Amino acid sequence: MAYRWIVVGLGLVCGGGCGSSAPPLDSGGSGGTESDTGDPGATLADETGDDDGDAEPGPPRPVCQLESSWHETAPMVAPQVSPALIGWPEGGVLATGGHGDTCDSLDEVPTAAVQHYDPTTDTWSAMPELLGPRVRHAVVDVEGVIMVLGGFDGRGSALATTERLDPVADAWVAGTPLPLAIEHPVALAIDARVLVIGRSVDDGYVAFRSSDGGESWQPAASAHSFAARLLPWADTMILVGTSVGTRAKIYDWSADAWEDAPPDVVPHSQWDTGASNVLNASALIDTDQLFVLGTTGGSHPEIGQQGYAALLEPPSKAWVGGAEGPFLGDSNFATGIGFAPGWVLVHRGSDWTWADVYSRDDDAWCGTASNESPLRRHRGIALGDGAVLFAGGRQVDSNCASDRAFVWTPMLETTSE
Repeated sequence: MAYRWIVVGLGLVCGGGCGSSAPPLDSGGSGGTESDTGDPGATLADETGDDDGDAEPGPPRPVCQLESSWHETAPMVAPQVSPALIGWPEGGVLATGGHGDTCDSLDEVPTAAVQHYDPTTDTWSAMPELLGPRVRHAVVDVEGVIMVLGGFDGRGSALATTERLDPVADAWVAGTPLPLAIEHPVALAIDARVLVIGRSVDDGYVAFRSSDGGESWQPAASAHSFAARLLPWADTMILVGTSVGTRAKIYDWSADAWEDAPPDVVPHSQWDTGASNVLNASALIDTDQLFVLGTTGGSHPEIGQQGYAALLEPPSKAWVGGAEGPFLGDSNFATGIGFAPGWVLVHRGSDWTWADVYSRDDDAWCGTASNESPLRRHRGIALGDGAVLFAGGRQVDSNCASDRAFVWTPMLETTSE
């Protein structure tokens, strides 16, 4: 089964054939400069607390527009800023930890709250709380069991503790601690294999892995993981993000070693060595095809900051694609979410009213409907049916923690190709 997109404004319907004939993108303007730490939708502003000022006007939009809609869910049980989101094996999404209900981003109080979103009823309900407050942590699904790892406690100290949600006891139980406390962790579980990378106050960036679902931990080869995402790719794991630079790093589990992927493709000749290129949004676009959004650095004297897409394919580990993107302004803090096979939604970190969609089959970008109620330091996650949930964060106008959540739904037609 294949998908095609429905676009409005120019009367075009794309799908497996627009290619270079798709509507041109407006690339004018100049750039400025909240990433799935361990959870989808995390952003750099989330990690640094750099969250000042009102949201600035968005960049020029693509001419093409994908039919889509936003709707607000029932309110969350309580406000959560930057919760770690994960799909719950029993259905829906869990929002774990984060910061609680304050209007002062300089005096934030971590929370132990856990909430469940049920897309069938479009409502939120309270779940058993974590054993203690936890923020900027990682969360993974280990063979159907939800586990949180690392992060910060309510006193500003990094955590080595892990917790599991026991479905029988309906409570969180302590798991085997990590060998060291780590902050800003990213983590990934493939079957019983779990890899977690984070920063230790005394030892810099460290990694630990488990082959038995977190029952025991061993030191592992590490990599710089701040503002990065750890994703499954071609039966292994891959690290992509701003801090990784212009190369994705591929982890070999059997050898406990990292391999640099080829340098990313800069498909436009005007992007010469005067522009620094970074990979700042990533997502799985299909079973084992990795999507990244790259941008040139904003210091380029002629073109400022501009975006492009590239796809990393196994087994050749070659970059393909490269459609020029409309990612100006806040693109360095963008997040990519794969919402259907061959499709990625990219939204800006500090002002989510702007979002854009990339189609692999057409190697082209299209704009989407704007959300008129922007938040910052929110989180996003695909719901599995094409829709994407955005939850928590702070209100842009008041900076207060928010109990609002929204679902973005694209209008995609299926074909029998």
